[in-house]
Amino acid sequence: MKSPFALKSSIEVPLEKVWEFEADDKIEPWSTPIVAHGMVFFGCKDGSIYALETTAGQEKWMFKMGKRLRAPLLSKNGIIYATSDDKNFYAVNAQTGEKLWQFSTGKDILYWPFVENGNAYLVTKDKNLYALDAQTGVERWRFSTGKDLMPPSVNENLIFLGSQDRYVYALDTNSGSKKWEFKSGHKNHSPPAISKDRILISGDDNLYAIDVNDGTLLWSAKKVNHGWHKPVVAGDYVLCTKELTILNLSDGTVLAKLALGQTVSNIIVQAGTLYASMGGIVFAIDLLTKKMKWYAVVEPQTALHLRFALGNEFVFVTSDSQNGMLSAINTSRFMKRWGFTGLSQGVFDNVSGPVIQQEMVIVSRGKRVSAFKSSKDPASKHLLEIGDDIAPSPKYIGIILLSKEGFLGGKGEISWPNRCCLCGGPAEKKIDLTKKMDGARLSAPGIPYCASCYEKTRENLGVEILRTSPPTFAFRNEKYWAMFMEANRTR
Repeated sequence: MKSPFALKSSIEVPLEKVWEFEADDKIEPWSTPIVAHGMVFFGCKDGSIYALETTAGQEKWMFKMGKRLRAPLLSKNGIIYATSDDKNFYAVNAQTGEKLWQFSTGKDILYWPFVENGNAYLVTKDKNLYALDAQTGVERWRFSTGKDLMPPSVNENLIFLGSQDRYVYALDTNSGSKKWEFKSGHKNHSPPAISKDRILISGDDNLYAIDVNDGTLLWSAKKVNHGWHKPVVAGDYVLCTKELTILNLSDGTVLAKLALGQTVSNIIVQAGTLYASMGGIVFAIDLLTKKMKWYAVVEPQTALHLRFALGNEFVFVTSDSQNGMLSAINTSRFMKRWGFTGLSQGVFDNVSGPVIQQEMVIVSRGKRVSAFKSSKDPASKHLLEIGDDIAPSPKYIGIILLSKEGFLGGKGEISWPNRCCLCGGPAEKKIDLTKKMDGARLSAPGIPYCASCYEKTRENLGVEILRTSPPTFAFRNEKYWAMFMEANRTR
């Protein structure tokens, strides 16, 4: 299945909102809208599925299920597939909204159903995996181990999945017959990642590479992946979320752990670059050198997970902060170039991931779906340009990611530009700021003030350290902020 994140675009910032649609009930927060057939599809908590025309956001049709949407919508071959809390699996004509068929097992449907090679697959709470004819909804076969099943993955002829009976299974997609089984010894398994002759699947936090053809164990690695996170295969590498571990695909050798003590999310690989998020930060790593290319602070002092999508020149990021935020980060200048807040009025509404559709970015929050397009006004107030203004309160935020060994190939040291953060003149190098600031404001190597501006620091600070972990620096002068980020290669 192709990643819904890595989509090409020709979008330029700044953006402006070109349309907004409000549904009758809240849109499911984990269900990112999907775009297909010139329409935007999404589901709501009242069981409604909407189809909107993409360019203007006008409603084309609405289909009502018995209860709320249970998993993200799926579009395949002109059909929209949806699961509901009413224990039914629905197939709806994407053009008209007409129900084609529905299937029920009488039990809750688990995980994300998917359609491949003419079959629709779903796992249910009755401990069965069902294979249905994707066009008619007729059951073709079912499989059970007597224990709960984990999310499956499929290649051309085989479907793979783990079970709480502590085994991993390979089944024939035509008949559902078992081809092989592998004893992992774990109850919880990730969705398998498939790479030619092997599948990669984690049992709890251990990772296993299993031969596709006969179920032979090729290699294993301990404590590298969180059990519910699907491993990512990129070329000769396997990428795991626990401490951002990079392994050799051929033999399981751990090549690097780039986020010690941390768990990352949204791992995407494009053109040899690994993109991921952690807390309020988005970062990029060169897969060949295993070194950080850049990271950008989107949401300082937050533990919220970010959701992002890749365009040609920008990473578009959404966050649940405030009333919902959409940001654009320039991947060549490594800094936030545009931001929009106020996707909805509900402070506690959840925001979806962004969807890139040609020259448009689409995002949902609360009851609303909003579409943004490149602005006609290049002087838009949302565009951040380097300037000399000194703000009365922190405007620009920088983070230095530190650990005992450094982070993402860094040295764990802070570099300060040889400039005063207030006037821009040469900075002093021998002033002891710790005494002046009572150890509360600045305690890093280097001095960001000239002698004259240093005497004014109590009245008009240019830089301060926010006592967070990792330490966060608040800047009131964006020009100095940009120089600081450049000096530390962190813009």
